Amino acid sequence: MAEQFAIVTSGHCYLRRMPGGSADQNSSEIVDEIFSGWAVRLFLETAENGWVKAETHYGYSGYIQESCVSAVSRAELLKRQDKKRFRAVGIGEADLLAEPKVQGLPLELLEKNAFVELSDGGEADFGYLKREDPDGGKDGQKAVRENDSMKEEEGWSRIRTAAGNEGYVHTVYLRERMDDDGYLLADAADRKSYFKKFGEIPPEREEAFREGVARSAAAYLGTQYRWGGKSSQGLDCSGLAFICYMENGALIYRDAGMPGGYAVREISADSLKKGDLIFFPGHVAVYLGAGRYIHATAFSATPCVTVNSLNPDDADYREDLAGKITGYGSIFQNRATCSPACERGAYFDRLEARLEKLPGTVSFVYRNLVSKEQYACRGDVPQTAASIIKLFLMAAVFQAVSDGLIRMEDKIPVKEEDCVPSCGVLTYLHGKREVSVADLVELMIIVSDNTAANLLFDLVGSGYLSSFIRVGLGMEKTAFRRKMFDARSAAKGIENQVTAKDAADLLEKIYRGELVSKEASAEMYRILTHQRLNGKIPFRLHCLKEAPVIAHKTGEDTGITHDVAVIEGREPFILCFLGSGTDVPEFERLMADVSYEIYRMI
Repeated sequence: MAEQFAIVTSGHCYLRRMPGGSADQNSSEIVDEIFSGWAVRLFLETAENGWVKAETHYGYSGYIQESCVSAVSRAELLKRQDKKRFRAVGIGEADLLAEPKVQGLPLELLEKNAFVELSDGGEADFGYLKREDPDGGKDGQKAVRENDSMKEEEGWSRIRTAAGNEGYVHTVYLRERMDDDGYLLADAADRKSYFKKFGEIPPEREEAFREGVARSAAAYLGTQYRWGGKSSQGLDCSGLAFICYMENGALIYRDAGMPGGYAVREISADSLKKGDLIFFPGHVAVYLGAGRYIHATAFSATPCVTVNSLNPDDADYREDLAGKITGYGSIFQNRATCSPACERGAYFDRLEARLEKLPGTVSFVYRNLVSKEQYACRGDVPQTAASIIKLFLMAAVFQAVSDGLIRMEDKIPVKEEDCVPSCGVLTYLHGKREVSVADLVELMIIVSDNTAANLLFDLVGSGYLSSFIRVGLGMEKTAFRRKMFDARSAAKGIENQVTAKDAADLLEKIYRGELVSKEASAEMYRILTHQRLNGKIPFRLHCLKEAPVIAHKTGEDTGITHDVAVIEGREPFILCFLGSGTDVPEFERLMADVSYEIYRMI
């Protein structure tokens, strides 16, 4: 892929999820904000209508307007790592003035954390005032003396901005750039060592770093919440955490998570100290100590950077957040003794505690299809299956085809008396119709069509289906006892049952090509990836810029909500969530959040 290094030349600009159109430059969601002088890598073949995909020096990517940047060489980036020559703006906003005096004409507005270059030695020499008096008298000497006095008292610096403007700012408005401000963008092969280098703080600096992060966060108190922002004009939760760490010399992940390759790693609640991070579903805060934390929140009562407490007795306690903590992170912990498996183990321990708080019966299974790691909570407990049982019916249909009992191309008549309410489309079609077995299977899975499921149940027969599950699959706790929407059987307590473990076993057989045949497994997997009901496990994953392939099946009824899935990625894994008699909205939010968190963790 053709690449080009560039420097941001506008005061600040936004990275957007997708390129904007030539007519509407603001048509796509903001994902990040970058400032004058910052380095980006451009992927030239993506350029279209004045937009191009860009990656920042901290590994975040999005689309940027080409007019906001100027191409530079790698050699120029190396020069810009000189901390004596290049500084950062250290206050909310600073005027670049034409003269070293407050009456000077403003040339450019500099945002906090913009990078600027000290010109010709940095400190203003005020040479333009060192002129002779037109009369040749003592007034000329007086001008020089007064100018020298002003230089000593005022403390101006002459700088050059990335846009090429030269002028003056108060020296106190500038801060020394930290190590993390390095311009040398990481190559893909160097990414791990790059972020490690700019994320680790020496032990002797730990105390100062923690205090610095807390001070940086406090400087943004009251700043409005702005999605994708990280400036004094507005910032979001991860923007606040990122910028506070960057201002003190460390690069962390820009979003509310702890993915591999970055410096923040999970710690226990007991290890939490000032400057560490607290994670919630889709949210992050900076811990201040004594149970208090600071965060940028869109909460309607305080849509700004604010301080809240974990202590229920405090007036600023946020109950809605305190009960949803997903983890704690720090750059100060011993990586040698905390393996990824250890971190995941701690995560699943906390997850089990969260599941225990939900009403009813909830089951959970995680299974890594590469490492074979597995964590389960009530994975063997049978639950009312709802539409999850259709997975087993699909498999039985493919087995019946393999046994020569039916053919996928066979046409099945759909009569009016066959139609049942709720999920699907067949009930709502008019007139006489015939549907192939293959199409019935597809409809049963991707839109959970109950009529299609009942027709297939009748086609293979209850005896064949029961034998297939118990004998063919060896599953004693899963049972298909009645057709869908059979109110009479349900009133007698006859229910279809499934366990999270059995669902995971079935999905693994499909994924590995071991169910019925390699070809049949591939076709079943393809059907599962076409799922149209995506409000649970895939809900947040589908929002990722590079969303993973998800093969899954949902199920729901009154007080019941399930989803079971294979999620592809660097290490494909299975997630199975079953919930009966539970808080359905809360459990579905947990499904979406946990699926996202595990995917990013792996």
